[in-house]
Amino acid sequence: MPSFNWGLTVLLILACISHYAVPFDPHLAHCNMLEVEQLVAQSHQYAAQAYRQQVFALIAERLKTYRERDAGYGNIGIYVEEIASGFSYGYDADRSELRPNGNYVGYFHTASVAKLLIAYVFYYLDDLGEVDIWQVHTDPVVGQQQQWQRLIHRMITHSVNLHHNIILRYLGSNMATQTLRELGLTQSTLSRELAPAPGTANATCLERYGTLDAPRTTPADLGCILASLARGNVLSSENNELFMQALTNTIYNSRIPKALNFIVPVAHKTGTKDHVYNDAALVLLPENEFVLVLLTRGAPNRIQSLMRDITRDLYEFHCLRRDSGEVEQIRSLNEWLARNNHIRKQKLVGVIPTSFCYILLPRFVLGRLTVPLVISRARPTARPSRPC
Repeated sequence: MPSFNWGLTVLLILACISHYAVPFDPHLAHCNMLEVEQLVAQSHQYAAQAYRQQVFALIAERLKTYRERDAGYGNIGIYVEEIASGFSYGYDADRSELRPNGNYVGYFHTASVAKLLIAYVFYYLDDLGEVDIWQVHTDPVVGQQQQWQRLIHRMITHSVNLHHNIILRYLGSNMATQTLRELGLTQSTLSRELAPAPGTANATCLERYGTLDAPRTTPADLGCILASLARGNVLSSENNELFMQALTNTIYNSRIPKALNFIVPVAHKTGTKDHVYNDAALVLLPENEFVLVLLTRGAPNRIQSLMRDITRDLYEFHCLRRDSGEVEQIRSLNEWLARNNHIRKQKLVGVIPTSFCYILLPRFVLGRLTVPLVISRARPTARPSRPC
């Protein structure tokens, strides 16, 4: 892959110099800085495309081996996002399925990953003041009395079906799923209780929720949750920390954490049922955290080996990006673009501080960032109008 173009570097430097060389003609200065911004934005697109291509190559090679050499079968969905850059890649990450009621929902069954969804909903509603995580609740079905926060923590760390069901009975399926929509999770559902658990049966679930459809999701929806926890831009800082404490202390760790030999903390939630092996994780790699979601359907037990192989490859890839300085270069570029955009919103374009151009910009363009030859739309790094 070619190194960053020196011709582009020269153009950027000349544009910056020209900006300050024509103080008596603000219009020309403005145009010069717009050109600088366009060139830097194009470089950002190059870097995002390079990230996707490299992640795709790693995953494609593993999938080929699994299908051809190991005669593997089943469906897998994958979502990867680098937190520092905001770059992402998805393989069947938004796959949906048409249900008899005419609605499209996520293709993958959640199994116990539904607990990640419902905990996110409950913490969000607590931030809105609609529930209180420190309140003690008595479930009318099994008579269990417990503080919500302790119940949620145990539900995540020990994957307790009953605790998920107590929350769902309290909120109701419609409210829980509608809150997911408000959070931007358009393909996920919390449609019924998880079994086995006391007080749960098909007839009972049909009466309570009007359906027997299993909860559904997509890798992209789960990735959105985990990325928001890494950035701390949806939940309050207190609830974000409580959620992360639970996710980093789960007792079922045979997939993503085991693949990494437990050398870095992983905030994650697994899910397992017949022919379903899921793991949704935020890998807390120092200086380059990344999201990795692996969901399967109709798959044999041995697909877990594929999940671990993909995990190791992506971990090494993100380590290399960190150690080469590429992530730091992208972080500087993102800072430059964000601050320049802020200045534009304040109607101050044309008076960008010299330090932005002569420190942050050369730090990026004079680096050894590698770029592909194809431009593609990058995933935005700024917080959108909805949380996800």
